[in-house]
Amino acid sequence: MCLLRKVPFGPGINYHIIEHLKKIVDRLSPMDRYCTLMFDEMSLEAGLQYDKHTDYVFGLEDFGVERNPSSFADHVLTFMIRGIRKKYKQPICFYFIKGTTKTHQLVECIKEVVQNILSTGLNIVATVSDQGSTNVAAINVLMEKTHQYCLEKKIENQYNGYFIHDHDIIHIYDPPHLLKSIC
Repeated sequence: MCLLRKVPFGPGINYHIIEHLKKIVDRLSPMDRYCTLMFDEMSLEAGLQYDKHTDYVFGLEDFGVERNPSSFADHVLTFMIRGIRKKYKQPICFYFIKGTTKTHQLVECIKEVVQNILSTGLNIVATVSDQGSTNVAAINVLMEKTHQYCLEKKIENQYNGYFIHDHDIIHIYDPPHLLKSIC
């Protein structure tokens, strides 16, 4: 328990994890660097909790660098990577939110998380989420931005998904959720 207190965990991207991933990725083969980025949102019971060790109040809306002290969070948005060939899973970040995430916030979170993961040397080939309306809208925004980018550069849009930081990423809606939606 004391060891975990030494590792800072808070809303937003955990840069300690990013730095640790950079060291690990250097030892991975190129094929083992391929991964997916999964994100999901779940509801929480609103309330405040004070952590005396970090002098931090949990329970307010918090996007890491952007904190809203007047809103109690009732949802959490989490991002996690998962290896495709090599079996690994690593949570990357979480955000406390009031209500569901707004589309523009989710788009910015996806872009920020992708940029940080790519900086480690990992290669994201896909993002995975459920078919929540905000998720669908955010992916549509990213695909539209990719289309606009191609129009501006006068190139054919050959991307199967969306384009972030010179990286083509496809989106997959979570298969178990897809099955639930047709039953």
